[in-house]
Amino acid sequence: MKNNGTSLLENCIECNLCVNECDFLTNYGNPKEIDARLADSLAPEIPYSCSLCSACEAVCPVDVPIKDYFLARRQEYVATGQGPLPEHRGLLVYERLVSSTLFTSYFLPTGARRVLFPGCAAIGKAPQTIKKLYTKLQQRWEEPLGLVLDCCLKISHDLGRRDFFEKQYSILRKRLQAAGITEVVTMCPSCTEVFRNYSDFVVTPAYRHLADDNMTTEPLPAAQFAVHDACVLRRDTETQTAVRRLLTERGATLAPLPMEGKHTVCCGEGGAAGCLDKDLPTRYRKRRMQGCTAPMVVYCYACRDFLDPKQEYGIKHILELVLGPENHYPSWRTWFNRRALKNYAKKLGDS
Repeated sequence: MKNNGTSLLENCIECNLCVNECDFLTNYGNPKEIDARLADSLAPEIPYSCSLCSACEAVCPVDVPIKDYFLARRQEYVATGQGPLPEHRGLLVYERLVSSTLFTSYFLPTGARRVLFPGCAAIGKAPQTIKKLYTKLQQRWEEPLGLVLDCCLKISHDLGRRDFFEKQYSILRKRLQAAGITEVVTMCPSCTEVFRNYSDFVVTPAYRHLADDNMTTEPLPAAQFAVHDACVLRRDTETQTAVRRLLTERGATLAPLPMEGKHTVCCGEGGAAGCLDKDLPTRYRKRRMQGCTAPMVVYCYACRDFLDPKQEYGIKHILELVLGPENHYPSWRTWFNRRALKNYAKKLGDS
């Protein structure tokens, strides 16, 4: 298959450091070997088996954009009608629902320069936390704070649906720009990545604002924690530091993990690779928990639920610790949560 992404690999020296770091590359070979294989055969399952987590890039000595290569491959399959794959239908239905007017809401008060953009996962899984966070952030600034309940469309982006993503995301971006918004405050690492890569907004994870103003008072349930860093923010040292400050400045100590910061590991959700490899989340979970000696804290709701689907490890989202606990809701309940939060946003506009 013709591949316009091959040029992205031209600096690859085939040192295989990335192969040693990655479950996917261990199975299929280094990027140049995969590129040669794809040139001779139609095998969309290969690029769709990459987690797009950039663990490979973290160890690459010549900064090859390996993630971009596999994303470009996906985009080519979509352009020729061979992607996404049937295994991705469920994710696309989910994205279509959470970005529909049934669940979305834009509270953009006059004079607002900032909005809180929780992300589609948090809207369903943490509605009470979002309300608490919105209230605290609103107290931080004199001008009003907006609240946007919508999806950043990263599912389509990562599945290679470039044209669809760019068209739909531009609608979201232009709506915020037209309202005079200059800063997007995020909860979700994936939303953070999308807004940073595809807009000129100042994009600030909420954890930085919470840490800077010492805005939390909830007692901590333990004296020591281990922090799992989200793979899409593996190079965002400011956010990583802010999350840790929310723990250490309230008396906790940190238990280092074997792989954290720049070298963190994927939770198993990344790139929708688990749609093709059903055992992948279990393997990644075991890898992540190996060597963990303290209660684990995350700052991504997908990470929390992929790493601890049965709540056997007691993994907590950082906002559960600093803003108070939130129930773990069954999947069906999350849809009711979305509607309830939409009504909450509507009442903000009516007040």
